[in-house]
Amino acid sequence: MIKILRNIKKRALLNIFGPDKKSRQYLKLFLEIFDEWAFNRERNFVKRNIQK
Repeated sequence: MIKILRNIKKRALLNIFGPDKKSRQYLKLFLEIFDEWAFNRERNFVKRNIQK
């Protein structure tokens, strides 16, 4: 699910950031942060469901 979301986001963000090298680096950084956030969110969700 997250992978699909990521691919869509990547394409959309590439259109926003543009293709040049500098904005590619920003895009990469943004995606890393997004991945970290999504992973933590999913893990916390699983934790909460297990605790119930």
